[in-house]
Amino acid sequence: GVVQQTLQAVLRRFPSPARENAAPMITEITNQNIAKDARVTELETVAVGGDPVRGRAAFIAGAGACVTCHRIGDTGGLLGPDLSHIGRIRTSRDLLEAIAFPNATIARGYDAFQVTTRDGRTLVGTIPRETADTVFVLTADGREHAVPRSAIAKLESVTVSLMPPGLDRAVEPKVLADLVA
Repeated sequence: GVVQQTLQAVLRRFPSPARENAAPMITEITNQNIAKDARVTELETVAVGGDPVRGRAAFIAGAGACVTCHRIGDTGGLLGPDLSHIGRIRTSRDLLEAIAFPNATIARGYDAFQVTTRDGRTLVGTIPRETADTVFVLTADGREHAVPRSAIAKLESVTVSLMPPGLDRAVEPKVLADLVA
């Protein structure tokens, strides 16, 4: 695939031992991508025939816990992207991949951070805004915490999505189809 070709192109710049040592890693990445693509293709067949009206009701009722972090209209959380018009910019395959493998792509502006304060408190969430003196951390419970910069011991990027992987298995296939619709 494209990823394997890109990795091999990059590794050509390195001496032979580096290429040989990297071969198992390239194989593993390739196999993970094949497995991911196969799962998303499988989900596409499951997601056919979803009903958007039932999907909205399932979202509001808390199916898959989507409503905790995502919003449709005026319902839901603000930690993740607003899904009110997601169908205009993303295909159902994109949505299924995001549900099953949220770490594959993280929407701009929704990067997660871990803030550790000098007194040992830790907050994990997004940073929707900041000022010269304060960092505002939005946590999964929907609360925004104002943390003075002077109180921060460490602020680091979290390299994974706050959305847990495998939510495609957390709801019935028909409900997943309705949510995607």
